[in-house]
Amino acid sequence: MKGNEEIKKIIKQAWEENPRDTVEQCITKCRKGISKWNREHHVNSKKNIEELKLQLEQAMSDRTINEVNLQNLNAELNASYKAEEAYWKQRSRQLWLTLGDKNT
Repeated sequence: MKGNEEIKKIIKQAWEENPRDTVEQCITKCRKGISKWNREHHVNSKKNIEELKLQLEQAMSDRTINEVNLQNLNAELNASYKAEEAYWKQRSRQLWLTLGDKNT
């Protein structure tokens, strides 16, 4: 999510929506907006990976192999896997920060 323009827009909107909101209220709005965005886009990420895998499988089993199409599908699938991995990496870090460790 780092560097994501949609997330930046959600955060900016939360802070500028009502100038009388407290910092806590603005942070709550940010959290809710980001959570909603994350739920919508994470589901789409899973669907996207499945669709790309299916398209790649169909392209590979086609009698006329289009190398450029295969390379493009493979690149898209790799990018989707990296995005999914980044999501889970960030999610695990978030859980670790929430739970803390036993030494603190």
